[in-house]
Amino acid sequence: MKRIWALGLLSLVLAGACDSGASDPSGATDQSVVTTIATATTAAPTTTEEPSNSTSAAADAAPPALAGTWYSELGGERLVLNLNGTTYAISVGNQSPGGQISVDGNQITFSGGPSPGDGFYEWTVEGETLTFTALEPDPSSGRQGALELVFTR
Repeated sequence: MKRIWALGLLSLVLAGACDSGASDPSGATDQSVVTTIATATTAAPTTTEEPSNSTSAAADAAPPALAGTWYSELGGERLVLNLNGTTYAISVGNQSPGGQISVDGNQITFSGGPSPGDGFYEWTVEGETLTFTALEPDPSSGRQGALELVFTR
């Protein structure tokens, strides 16, 4: 941004120099001004990295349609599923196992939690309803049991 501003300012200064009588009545221009412009615009660019306060989402993060807090019921207890960025947590009672997620289109991989191994699922959101379909048996039967429920916002 600073570079664009500086080049714009340089253009204005040089344009002013061209308009300040640097030509004779016959319309010829002062060659020193033209040379200065060519030199200034062909110089090697310099970059200055500025700190950024913005955060960008990981490519495999939960998309907006999937991200957030979802609710279901398991054995008379409220089950809460939180999907945030590349993490998940499943809370029922006072237990909150969780781990990482990786989303690719309508497929999601759950990893971590109380059991080793990854669970591979397809996800679908219709209105305020979220469902998962296991693509293969999940090595974490507890996670699979929870994810086979229907969730709502």
